Amino acid sequence: MEESKPKIRLLRITIAALLAELIPLVILIIAVTAYGYIATPAQDKAALEAFAGKAGLYIGPIAGMLAALGMGFWAARKLTNSRLLHGLLTGAFIVLLDLAIFAKPKADFDLTDVLVLVGKFLAATLGGYLADRRYQNLPAEARESHRLI
Repeated sequence: MEESKPKIRLLRITIAALLAELIPLVILIIAVTAYGYIATPAQDKAALEAFAGKAGLYIGPIAGMLAALGMGFWAARKLTNSRLLHGLLTGAFIVLLDLAIFAKPKADFDLTDVLVLVGKFLAATLGGYLADRRYQNLPAEARESHRLI
């Protein structure tokens, strides 16, 4: 008897969206820590905060979109159908999480932030599309046997 899995795997989508939000933060922490210990070990806290602000302007959007692409692919890769839908839902959840972060009072929200949100959404959707294309490009005899679970 074969157990049927739900068509939309919300837990996988939620985990993917949370990881897509955490990965750029971890990368920024690593960059600031490396800058503080390797590049300028004798500088004060204000210099590190200034570097973190400047680095965050570049690391956040770029790493955020790459993380959204990877997590959209991850959320969709083990499914037998609706891979694009899972990438799209992952992107939507990432955007909702970002909007919740921007909802705090006195948060600056400008055109750059809108473009980053659209980019993350499109990147996660592209991840679902790439997972679907990967599955379609497999030979017919390997389509079901390549999955471990």
